[in-house]
Amino acid sequence: MNSERKNYKTRILTGLLILVFGILIGFYIQNKGNADQTQFNETNLPQIELRKSTIYIPGVDNNGRGVSAILETTVRDGSGFVLVNINDVTAGSTTQESARLAFRATKKYLNLSSEQNNFDVIYDIKTDASSVDGPSAGAAMAISLVSLLENKTLNEKVSITGFVDEEGFIGPVSGIEEKALAMKEKGAEIMLVSDQIALSQEYIRTKSCMSENERIYCEVTYVAGGELDISGIKIIQVKDMEGALEYFYKE
Repeated sequence: MNSERKNYKTRILTGLLILVFGILIGFYIQNKGNADQTQFNETNLPQIELRKSTIYIPGVDNNGRGVSAILETTVRDGSGFVLVNINDVTAGSTTQESARLAFRATKKYLNLSSEQNNFDVIYDIKTDASSVDGPSAGAAMAISLVSLLENKTLNEKVSITGFVDEEGFIGPVSGIEEKALAMKEKGAEIMLVSDQIALSQEYIRTKSCMSENERIYCEVTYVAGGELDISGIKIIQVKDMEGALEYFYKE
């Protein structure tokens, strides 16, 4: 009987020791986690670098009317996170993919390696249009991001519409005339578009002649004027991001 009581007391004492030991371990882990979190917050958050730029971008609403939107691009220290918000709501899949393409095109244009993902990009689009989703803002996203990373200011008189691929080429989109009118209202003087668009522009007649064996041979060709004017805003075709940035970086 005494032996059973002794074993019973031993089991109770062992259980209490295990319980106390477990509580102590729990407090230690929790306090260490809090200390690590405090150290992370105090060490990293003040070092986050923020850069922002704001430009107008053209679009077309559901009724086929040209509209303008505000594109605010934010760059901060991070790990390659890319997000698009339209009127504070996450954008559709097409616009999100355009943003990711703009991110990759920017890295290629600036010769950044695929491992250099030490920054996050957030695109905020503000518009009164009832529905905005598509690839036509891709070129503007890339241009805006490049300017932030190069720490340069964009010319407010220049706008652009078109998608961008990973190689930095500007792709064609529709609604050029409607978009031009919308950007004119915002004070733009130039709107850049893809050189793959067939513009309804005037062609210049050129004549070249050469002589051979006392005979004169002439050739007449018609060359596109290169610019189209829509209600006072110039439509200029560009091939890629490099060509577009030449206009955006001009004073």
